[in-house]
Amino acid sequence: MIDWRRSMLFLGVNMVGALALYFGVVETVRDALSGQQREIASLGEKIARGKAASTRYVELASLAPNETLRISKRFLQGDTMGLVSADLLRRVNGLVEQEGGAVSAVTSLPEQEWRGRHLVGMQVDLLATDAATANILSLIETGDCLLFVRRARISPAAPSAQGGPRLLQAKIEVWGATGW
Repeated sequence: MIDWRRSMLFLGVNMVGALALYFGVVETVRDALSGQQREIASLGEKIARGKAASTRYVELASLAPNETLRISKRFLQGDTMGLVSADLLRRVNGLVEQEGGAVSAVTSLPEQEWRGRHLVGMQVDLLATDAATANILSLIETGDCLLFVRRARISPAAPSAQGGPRLLQAKIEVWGATGW
């Protein structure tokens, strides 16, 4: 008759060995494979970004030089932050003057980063009629240059002694991107 203790010992040792093999090898391999799967997914995202960049490069390369220049003018230009701020001021001042308004004060705002984009801003105080103020804000947001208004505070200006058109005093924060 076979000793049942030897059989149980044999089964127990084999079970421990099988569990050690499972946790020592199978779990390690499974963890390594899941890590590789995450890495492959990450590489897939990088490949997609690379394809998008190469597509943009091909599209830009196919543009005529004057079209490339027109597109680059959508962003603020300048080699230093002072020149970039001056470009922003020139663009905003041009829009205000185009609508018959007047800039009364300008204050530079600290540079900011947003989603990896470098933004330059300034606070502009201007004086214009109702319609001109609305047109200025609209031109800033929808014009050729990529500018946007983050804050605007508009109030009636002091009435003039000559009884001219009703003027509004606007204090706006205008921001622009140096590149996309």
